[in-house]
Amino acid sequence: MSCTDPDTETDTYIKLLGDGHRTVAKDILSRTEGGRFFVLGTTFFDNDSSQIVIYDVDESGNQLNSSQLAILRNTESEKLARSTDGGVYIIGHTYSLAGSGRQSILAKLSPELEALWGDHFGLGDKRQHLRPRCA
Repeated sequence: MSCTDPDTETDTYIKLLGDGHRTVAKDILSRTEGGRFFVLGTTFFDNDSSQIVIYDVDESGNQLNSSQLAILRNTESEKLARSTDGGVYIIGHTYSLAGSGRQSILAKLSPELEALWGDHFGLGDKRQHLRPRCA
């Protein structure tokens, strides 16, 4: 529906992603083929834990695939970057490393959203974490 002409249809739509928990979207990245997108988010659970979630959606917002990254108990997403093989890198942070405060995490997923590897970085309570460099 258009604001100026309510009888005109547009390509605007709303889709709800997630499984009923509190999922907050953080980033979106177009894929290289077919009008598809990666949508990155964090799901928060009632037991005060969180995990990273990523969705593969088509140009109409339909969910084609998804993956959850429960790297540690409290893991939150930040940004996405495309890898040269069509997969995706995810940066985020965690509060779960015993006695170390907040740590950054970096993970790589395949184009099919399979976790290939992940690592953590940072200086404990100094709360330093990875952020994408702005152009």
